[in-house]
Amino acid sequence: MRRNERNKLVINIFLLLFVLLIFFAFLEISLRLFSYPSYGFQKGVFVRDSVIGYKLSADYQGTQSIYGKAYELRTNNKGLRDFREYGYQKGEANRIVILGDSFAFGNGVDLDESYPENLRNLFGEEVEIINLGVPGYGINNQYLSFIKEGIKYDPDIILIGYIVNDWNIHQVLLNEKNEYVIDGNHSAFINDVGLMTSEAIGLRSMHLSLLYNFRSYSFFYTNFRSVLSKIIDKYWTNVGVPAYFSNSDSHEYRVAYNGYYSILKMLKEHTSGKIVIFIGPTLDDLFSSEEIQESYNINYEVNAGQTKDSVEEIAKLLDIEVIRVESSDPSIYLEVDGHWNSKGNKLMADKLHERLKNFL
Repeated sequence: MRRNERNKLVINIFLLLFVLLIFFAFLEISLRLFSYPSYGFQKGVFVRDSVIGYKLSADYQGTQSIYGKAYELRTNNKGLRDFREYGYQKGEANRIVILGDSFAFGNGVDLDESYPENLRNLFGEEVEIINLGVPGYGINNQYLSFIKEGIKYDPDIILIGYIVNDWNIHQVLLNEKNEYVIDGNHSAFINDVGLMTSEAIGLRSMHLSLLYNFRSYSFFYTNFRSVLSKIIDKYWTNVGVPAYFSNSDSHEYRVAYNGYYSILKMLKEHTSGKIVIFIGPTLDDLFSSEEIQESYNINYEVNAGQTKDSVEEIAKLLDIEVIRVESSDPSIYLEVDGHWNSKGNKLMADKLHERLKNFL
């Protein structure tokens, strides 16, 4: 290539980059002028906590913008996703405290479509549903949340949601006062502006930073997430095998098993209420062992429900009730996401109500 041609190519590349820069700057300014939200949670929705790790901010009002739709997000004075206020003194109604993660929180659906709210409607005034579900919580955060807050409500039933990605998230530490606190290496991190992020430098950390700081990036991610999700899924399968698909004969799996057992045992020692584990369905249930093996390039026997079987076994050892809901219906999930949609949440509430009413 001659020198003049090379110079022309360089100039054209710089012109293209300049035009793109102007385009994205104009788009960014326009989206901010029209108050286009950043994708996901907005600033201030979470607050750090020295014991639990983090929790929802109290008296928060905002939105969660995902899947091309904005969902109203409101918390009460206790930092629960609820517009009702609850006192610790129990009245005549039975109380169910829900411990869980984004599935209990109702990620991607309005409050009245979440399964805790559906469950509240099914029980009526005879039962108070107090939902302590927070996105990203594992059994470690849930246990500490119950010890610090949930136990004050004197619940008749403690309903613990289990989703497969809760496996191997059981780690807690003893502080100088000999009290259990969260192990920060096994919990989500909340930054200075109240957003969930990752302390680790990597693709996820960069992705979250771009979402929070650039409306233009949020705009493209919202509108092209179905395509981007395939790239992200491919990235995660290349990173490694999820803990819930690890070899059930391995040391890693046994550590997670013993850890989950230990947390449940400690929780049981702190309450006279009836503990019930709710094991819900996930998209992974739709894949065969062969498909999982091929996706993650593993050569041992594995199935999507192996940790669910283990949790049932742990519950039996501790004399804890289990409600396990199975579904082969892909239409209960949000598109390009593993959370339950309004149909899925309604199904969960119906199944839970059918079983829970026998425990009250």
